[in-house]
Amino acid sequence: MPPDPLAHPEEAIRRLYAYVAYRIGPGPDAKEDVVSDTVERALRHRASCKPSAGTPIAWMIGIARPNSARRHRAAPRTHATSV
Repeated sequence: MPPDPLAHPEEAIRRLYAYVAYRIGPGPDAKEDVVSDTVERALRHRASCKPSAGTPIAWMIGIARPNSARRHRAAPRTHATSV
């Protein structure tokens, strides 16, 4: 049985949050939602993490990428107006 990719999740979650924050931008609620959803999915599908395919954080970022992209596209845009 391969090692558990979430045996010591603190560092992976910290790095995942940094990635999601970079992708989404301002607004802590959306970032926390994406990270929470990603960790929940990673826990459910941890058997699919293959050590030969990369690191656990790369696997988790792969899980987070589509969700963070959806959140980023759905975020309201602010545009500067000239006065």
